[in-house]
Amino acid sequence: MVTRITLKARLGALACLGAMAAVCMAAGSCGTDLHKAEVASAGIAASLSTAATGNHNDPFESPEERTAVANYILEVAAANDNFLGVLKVSEAQGGTVNVPLIETAFSKLLNTVNNLNAQGILKLKSPQAQADFSIVMSSVQASLAAIEIIYPP
Repeated sequence: MVTRITLKARLGALACLGAMAAVCMAAGSCGTDLHKAEVASAGIAASLSTAATGNHNDPFESPEERTAVANYILEVAAANDNFLGVLKVSEAQGGTVNVPLIETAFSKLLNTVNNLNAQGILKLKSPQAQADFSIVMSSVQASLAAIEIIYPP
């Protein structure tokens, strides 16, 4: 007997993992601020991967909705990659942190995520598709909250 894990169960598990990572980072048990921000950024990347898969496979979305949401997910992924790149440069420089550069990259990421959250929900007509999308976005929001503690926008 093969047990299939539903998309909703996968998304719920991802949201829980994201929340646990955010609590770990906020509690200060995960190393330097750069490391904590990198872990949160990696959590965002994982959530976006799940969001892209969910978006692609969600039977409650029309092809037009899938395309619109996919474009927003790609924008957030690019902003997250940029933010992570800024963190990696700081880490490579022996932890010399260019806080204004990090804050600028984080503000762009935050604005892009807020746009995805607002526009993604608006683009989805089905309440079930909106619920699936909200579950993934809660994981992204938890990671962002952890970063905001370290580098307030």
